[in-house]
Amino acid sequence: MSHQTARQLVIDWANQEQNWVRAIVREVLATRQPLSEDAAEEVYERCLVERDLREGIVSEVPLLSISDEGEETMEKFLVKEIRGVENVNRLAPDQAIQFNPRMTVLFGENATGKSGYVRILKRVAAVRSAEDILPDISARQASEPPTATLEYSLGTNDSQLHWTGESGVRPFTRMSIFDTRAMAFHLDEDLTYVYTPRDLALFQYVHRGIKGVSDRLEIARNEARAGANPFLSRFQQGSSIFPKIESLSVATDVAQLEVLADVTKEEKAQLEALRCSVASRASPERPRLVRCRFLNGEICHRRRLGGLQ
Repeated sequence: MSHQTARQLVIDWANQEQNWVRAIVREVLATRQPLSEDAAEEVYERCLVERDLREGIVSEVPLLSISDEGEETMEKFLVKEIRGVENVNRLAPDQAIQFNPRMTVLFGENATGKSGYVRILKRVAAVRSAEDILPDISARQASEPPTATLEYSLGTNDSQLHWTGESGVRPFTRMSIFDTRAMAFHLDEDLTYVYTPRDLALFQYVHRGIKGVSDRLEIARNEARAGANPFLSRFQQGSSIFPKIESLSVATDVAQLEVLADVTKEEKAQLEALRCSVASRASPERPRLVRCRFLNGEICHRRRLGGLQ
């Protein structure tokens, strides 16, 4: 039996869903982060158009695949060296950190730069707790972007990355980094260790994106209901027509409403008789003259309180 990664499971599921759902998954796979506000708004607008709740052109989101997302093969990945670091805190540009294939331990006094190298790795891997990388605030020269050279191997091939501050560079996105800042993501209120592997976090991000669209739709529906609908008061709640009037929108089938609005002559005559009956009971305190006329114009009565005269 073949082994499926969490990423492949998300892709297989998304390819069976609507375009707006697939757009969420595509964004999450590309960034490995929850949807940004701009991306969430774009998906929400796409959803409205796809569901005929807003006019527009539905654009197709192509089916996702591992190759489309640039997923690297599961060859062995190893970071070998960081060197040539510039504009990262106060790290010296002429020193290098070489990584052992098994374990590398960095130690030293506070403020000697240990965290600076971790920030580089967190940034290039786009982990959830990555901080902004700041230059040396004591330097007088104009601020330049952070740079570094990262030596690594993938499978049997040795390569290097000339990093200039980018976030989420493959194959470094395969790394999982746990530090003090990451504790808020992996520890609950009782300090129970609940570390979530990077790929499993994709499910959380996708779920959060879909729920965000659902919440926006709910808010829009409530706002629409709160607005003045001049037709609702004319229909009895609980009747078969009431839900259709309540949900009037650009997606309403007008032809169906026109069919339901077709009233026969007999129904009109019954309506006039009912109006006469209601009017005769309008005020129990004093006699009231009411002129009632059926549609055929043949009957005209005067009603007084207590009977027909």
